[in-house]
Amino acid sequence: MENNNKKNLKLVSILKKFKKFAFLRKVAFLLMVLAYFKAMYVIVPDFIEIVLKFLAFFFLYNIIYFANDLIDYEFDKNRRFIRESKILARNEVSIREFSILGFKIASFGLLIGAMVFSKIEWFLIALLVIIGIYRSYIRNLVLRSVTIFLMEYLNLLLFASFIAQIEILLRDIVFHLFAICISVWYTILYYAYRKIETVDINSLKAYFIIANLVIIIIGR
Repeated sequence: MENNNKKNLKLVSILKKFKKFAFLRKVAFLLMVLAYFKAMYVIVPDFIEIVLKFLAFFFLYNIIYFANDLIDYEFDKNRRFIRESKILARNEVSIREFSILGFKIASFGLLIGAMVFSKIEWFLIALLVIIGIYRSYIRNLVLRSVTIFLMEYLNLLLFASFIAQIEILLRDIVFHLFAICISVWYTILYYAYRKIETVDINSLKAYFIIANLVIIIIGR
């Protein structure tokens, strides 16, 4: 019984890794991009395919979280305050358990992605993961913010590829300007949080999600 309780507690801790605000923000991004293309073009999206692509993307995106936590393990565990989501640094799981879980989640993403992703989508995801992992090696806040901008822009570009044909996406200058503005906005929030570090990041993310939803409503 005691072992089962420990496993359940460990599972609860592991599920913290799938941060609700990170997930909601990405859902907001997807809805925002969907609203844009529905408003600008006569597009009838395949919602089942979009959902499958989004799930595959989210599983694969978590490779970044797991890799970054492994890379930053020594640094994070010596922090005075360790965030609840840093389950490895808080010794809630072992490095082996953490690595196995990350592998399983990535495998789910690869399995679903193999059924639905195009070559360009695989390329964008690979680029996104590489930049996300490389970010862990950057300590300079300005350079780190640049990687945040690139990741947010790639997120939007990837979501757009779920909905619109690549030919439309390449020639739509308005969308790219729109994506750049949103990415700059989020990067500024990130930079402010890291610089001040007294602002509640969850509040910032909540305001960001609400603002995105307002943009969706206006777009419709």
